[in-house]
Amino acid sequence: QTAFTILELIEKHRFRKDNAESYGKEYDLLFEADLLIIDDLGTEVANTFTNAEIFNIVNTRILAGKKTIISTNLTPKEISEIYTDRVFSRILDKFIPLKFYGEDLRFEK
Repeated sequence: QTAFTILELIEKHRFRKDNAESYGKEYDLLFEADLLIIDDLGTEVANTFTNAEIFNIVNTRILAGKKTIISTNLTPKEISEIYTDRVFSRILDKFIPLKFYGEDLRFEK
């Protein structure tokens, strides 16, 4: 899921009680899935809520030994400017950065 849709799901889970059970199951998967792929980190609105939730997901999964892949178009410097030191240090310390080269498939017609 993209970072935006993950945070949208968390927002619904936390603040919308009309369908809490449905959102609760999806929410739990963010922490319990054997592998979580967070796509396009940095495309979501950056604020205190999103920083706290990204930290919660990443840190909980690290402590539980769960695998997580994060994709982003941001440089480490840009990540440090958007996210808190806690989020940035977890990502920098616990993830292996891989740079992909080649044509951007989004621009192919």
